[in-house]
Amino acid sequence: MARIKVIEYKEAEGRLKEIYDNLINKRGKLAEVHTIQSLRPEKVFMQLVRYLTNGESYKSWHPEHVELNWIKGDPLQVGSILYIEEYLHGYLHKLTFRITKVIPNKFIVYTPLFPLSVIATGYTFTIELIEENRCSFTAEGHIRFPLWLFKKIHKSHEGKLIASEKYMREEGENIKKAVENKKGR
Repeated sequence: MARIKVIEYKEAEGRLKEIYDNLINKRGKLAEVHTIQSLRPEKVFMQLVRYLTNGESYKSWHPEHVELNWIKGDPLQVGSILYIEEYLHGYLHKLTFRITKVIPNKFIVYTPLFPLSVIATGYTFTIELIEENRCSFTAEGHIRFPLWLFKKIHKSHEGKLIASEKYMREEGENIKKAVENKKGR
């Protein structure tokens, strides 16, 4: 069975090193949610589409996923509204998002609706071709406040950010496992 290699910063070179450096410049660090995969972008994108199409697939993506429903429009179409329930940092969250941009095999952008929109401005899944049969996959969440202020507002926020990064990393790892299993068949 083929395995997908995660390339650490110290091993990166060429275009991949540029991507890592840009992420560090923008965010101050290379978070664990950034993974590099030895696959074509369309394989990763199709797995995301599978997970985000219906509730059963969504629940298979991560053990903390509870429910997914498209309440307006078709799955992954600009303007469509998605409702999800998932456990984050030990609490059930009921969240609603609007799909704002989709470019197949490149990225999905979704923005939270109220009340999460008070804190977060948007989320992005980005898939970038590094070289033939190798791409980067990045999951990002963006908050409205400078990070230092967000942490200072309430002492629990830092723990929530750490839990969210861990959660997003697990989702990325689960995408890798799912694509590996399909490739090995």
